[in-house]
Amino acid sequence: MPNIGDAGIGPETRPAPPASAVTAGLAITHRRNRLAGLWAAELLGLIGHAAQDYVRSVMHPGHSQDYVHGDDHDKVVGKLSEDLAGHATEDQIRERMSHFLKEAARQDDDDKTD
Repeated sequence: MPNIGDAGIGPETRPAPPASAVTAGLAITHRRNRLAGLWAAELLGLIGHAAQDYVRSVMHPGHSQDYVHGDDHDKVVGKLSEDLAGHATEDQIRERMSHFLKEAARQDDDDKTD
């Protein structure tokens, strides 16, 4: 019996997703990270410019010259886990991130129907 790759249908031969799908996915991830940053800033009692700066740091965790914008879920969870020690557990953070992802996707769908 041939392997999937032998039939020419393996992952190496799949077409790349359309650019619009990639852009939409990044927009949803960006929105999710923003929502997570706002939630964390509130838990930390940050307001004004301090809250805005914190949200940016969550939206772009570990930002460096080598940073590639993509789904940085683990980096965001790691940053929030460290910053929110004593305020939220990692499980709570992951649960909220899941909620924020659904909310971000819903907002994206709403934007498309407007």
